[in-house]
Amino acid sequence: MNVPEIVTTVRSGVCDAVLAPGMWWVGSQLYTITKHITRWKLRYQPGCLAVSTNAWNRISMDYQETIIERMPKIEDSLNRFGWDSSKKCIRAMINYGLEEVKLTSEELNLFKRKTRPIWDTLAGKLYPRELLNEVLDYLEEYHLNKAVNQDNVHR
Repeated sequence: MNVPEIVTTVRSGVCDAVLAPGMWWVGSQLYTITKHITRWKLRYQPGCLAVSTNAWNRISMDYQETIIERMPKIEDSLNRFGWDSSKKCIRAMINYGLEEVKLTSEELNLFKRKTRPIWDTLAGKLYPRELLNEVLDYLEEYHLNKAVNQDNVHR
């Protein structure tokens, strides 16, 4: 469903579960009618920076290089802010009275098995298959690096 429809759909009882960042849930005030919450690692990115090619080409090369050089640090800062804010919102909702439901590893694996095929179904329709493959490659690289780093910590 489209984002603007979520609040109405949840409030009317048509939908009884939504995967959404804590910051969005608090902002939409759906916590006031919610009974349960499960923690997920979701990033809430309410905006983006977009520059047309014509505008970009009018920026001097020096400024373009500076922007390109500084963007990763700005993105990291925004990501950290989003994650920290979402964590605070989740804690606030639990303090408000929402009951936290913790998934077992079996439940989480089942959830992943049931949802992963949707990625392939939407590839080529909602986004290019090449993009999906690139994201999956990055995820695999991330998990491999995480495993190696954890292994190094335990040595």
